[in-house]
Amino acid sequence: MDICVSVSEPIASNPQGVVNKVIPAGRCAVARQLGSRNHVAAAAYLHEVWLPVSGERRGECPMFFHYVNVGPDIQDDDMITDVYLPLG
Repeated sequence: MDICVSVSEPIASNPQGVVNKVIPAGRCAVARQLGSRNHVAAAAYLHEVWLPVSGERRGECPMFFHYVNVGPDIQDDDMITDVYLPLG
């Protein structure tokens, strides 16, 4: 699992092993989940339900999540997560 954030300049070599990576450009299927991130049902839906009947094929990049809102004041019920499934 990788965790990423946007940066305004490259990350220098560091003892923590944080590295620069780029999510490759390309087409994705997207599903939005509203609510807790404990179980992201939107990811399972895209991969197990939508993809097999879509006529699309999965891309090479792993699925990635965009936590639209984060922070200590965000309650589980208010969480918004966009799930991206790269397509080939």
